Amino acid sequence: MGDQLGCNSKPVSLSGTSRRPMEGLSYKVVYGRLSPIRASPRSVGRETLVLQIEPEGSAQGGEGSRTRLGLRELIPPSGLREYWYPGIAENKVGRRRPVAVQMLGEIVVFFRGEDGAVAALADPCPHRGESLSGGRCHFKGFLTCCYHGWTFDQNGECVAVLGEGTESVIPGQATARARRYPTAILGGMVFVWMGDGPAAPAEEDIPPEFFRPDSQILQSSVVWECNWRPAMENFFDAHIYYVHRNSGRLLSFSYSRLFSAIHCFDGKGAQAPRVVNNRALAFDRAHLNSLRGDGEDPEAHSDVPSAREMPSGVPFQYTFPALNGAKWPKTRLRYYIARSMSMFWRNSTESGIEPNVEWSMLHLPAIIRVINRRWIYSRITVPVSETTSRIFYIHARYPGNRFKRILNRISFHVFYNWWFNRNFSGQDKRVVENQYYDRPEKFSPSDLIPKEWRKLIVGHARTTDGLGLRHRSSPHARAMP
Repeated sequence: MGDQLGCNSKPVSLSGTSRRPMEGLSYKVVYGRLSPIRASPRSVGRETLVLQIEPEGSAQGGEGSRTRLGLRELIPPSGLREYWYPGIAENKVGRRRPVAVQMLGEIVVFFRGEDGAVAALADPCPHRGESLSGGRCHFKGFLTCCYHGWTFDQNGECVAVLGEGTESVIPGQATARARRYPTAILGGMVFVWMGDGPAAPAEEDIPPEFFRPDSQILQSSVVWECNWRPAMENFFDAHIYYVHRNSGRLLSFSYSRLFSAIHCFDGKGAQAPRVVNNRALAFDRAHLNSLRGDGEDPEAHSDVPSAREMPSGVPFQYTFPALNGAKWPKTRLRYYIARSMSMFWRNSTESGIEPNVEWSMLHLPAIIRVINRRWIYSRITVPVSETTSRIFYIHARYPGNRFKRILNRISFHVFYNWWFNRNFSGQDKRVVENQYYDRPEKFSPSDLIPKEWRKLIVGHARTTDGLGLRHRSSPHARAMP
């Protein structure tokens, strides 16, 4: 997060802002800005960052101020920097003009280098700050700034200044370099290392199907008008049936899967996931399958339901006495639809799809991945700014021959992209965009996954100094659960 929470003898600096807080007042952080809290700090909630500024040497404050931090406010609103992120589809980068993409609050400029591979530079020209994205690729493999003609190669080196001719003293100078972002082109996507430190192995941050030559990667993207944190916390909680009840996906569920979606939590939380390799959260596979309605086979790694019956003695609908005996779902119509849909589901698994515990649920920096029997779904969230996120939907299959590749591409663009990404995930988009993420929270037992995800980030996210996010506060800070 990079925020320094100072003692009362110094200004408090947060996300580039600096102000001196008043003694005796409590403050909370809203997207990196200090806001005074008039009520008692206890009323703010356990997941809000509270700065109680007290006079130096006071009985309660001890040395300097007392600071209490919730996990949510330890997570950088602009994203986790020391990671690989998808930037752009390779086929969208031409040879004549650069393409600008905003990522983690920065503008990244993509163009083709001398070898034809996509290179990425920071947008500001090191000369006088002109936008390199407004430049041209007059010469193959080089990007020229539109202001004074500074020309850069794929490594960010200034090799010529067109406005000064061949006698210019600028080319070759270290201070004339544009910042270069390491890139990796995998599965038709350009991934970018956004960190300030040395690039980590791409295999640690990018789903494994991108490294397999026999995979077929199909993707689309959409912008969500929300911070990346609530976008990532929109996964596996009690919203599933309620928000998605009219989605094409839920209407196509078999009755066992529909029953699991409705009764997944039943007033209780799911089993706590475990941390895998300090990079991911994963359920025990048998537990995950039971929640999905996939039967008891521990080797069934599918998102497609089995044909098992609903548990005996458990009604399809809830009855709420506080609502005068009203039922939810209101009718049994979806139950009958689900029973008819069960006849069309096949339980066969497409060859090439393999279980992978680390990549079976949530993965740093911001990846949701679900392994189905016939395809693999990934949703990768890329922070654009503190109020905007770009969502990449990845549909991976292992077709085996050219005919299946063509068929998969047609079915993705005609059906799957709408069915899963636009319709189903579009419902998530609408609710998350209207969420007051900076307000106090009251967690339910079914909110286990968002809490565990925050713990994973704060405890294990990669940082430049290697100390982790939990240590990026004042010595008086205390992390709240």
